[in-house]
Amino acid sequence: MRRTDIRRRRKVWPCENALATAPWWDRTTDTASRRAFHLPVLEGFFMRMFDRLVWAACLVCAALAATGESAEVYVSLHGSDANPGTAEQPLRTLGRAQQVVHKIAGREPVHVFLDDGTYFLDNTLVFTPADSGTREAPVTFAAKPGAKPVVSGGRLLKLDWRPYENGILQARVPDHVTVI
Repeated sequence: MRRTDIRRRRKVWPCENALATAPWWDRTTDTASRRAFHLPVLEGFFMRMFDRLVWAACLVCAALAATGESAEVYVSLHGSDANPGTAEQPLRTLGRAQQVVHKIAGREPVHVFLDDGTYFLDNTLVFTPADSGTREAPVTFAAKPGAKPVVSGGRLLKLDWRPYENGILQARVPDHVTVI
C-alpha cells in the first residue's frame, strides 16, 4: 500500500521492511497499474498558479484579438488618388485603393470603405487572392456606413443632347464608342 510522508510531501512505498521512494517516472496511479506521467513540482500551490497563469494568458490573447488594430482606407468621388486614403483625405479610385491595400495586406486586417456615388471603372478591376489578405488579416471592400455606392463597368459619356421630334432627344456619340 502507498502512503504519503507528510514532512517531505513525497509518495513512498513499503519495500521489504524498509521504505523505498520510486522515481517520478515509475510511479503508478491508484486506479490503474499503468504508468502515469507525474510532475511533483506542479503539485499543490504551483499547479494552481500554473492554471491561473494559463487562464490569464488566454484572457489577454482574447482581449487583444477583440480589440485588434485594423487599417481603414476610404474612397470617395470627391477624393484624390494623391491622398493617403484616410476619412479626411479619401482616395478617388478603386484602382488606387487596391494599390494601397497591396502594401498593407497580410500584416493587419484592412477595411476599404466606399462613399456614395457611382464609381466608373476606366480599366478592368481584377481581384486576385492577394487582394483577400489572410485568415488572420482579411481585406474587405464595403460601403461606408449609410452610403450606397455603385461600381459600374460602363463609361460616363458627356453628350450634347438636342431635341429631335415628339419629345425625343438625340446626341452624337463619339466614334470610339460602340453602341449596342
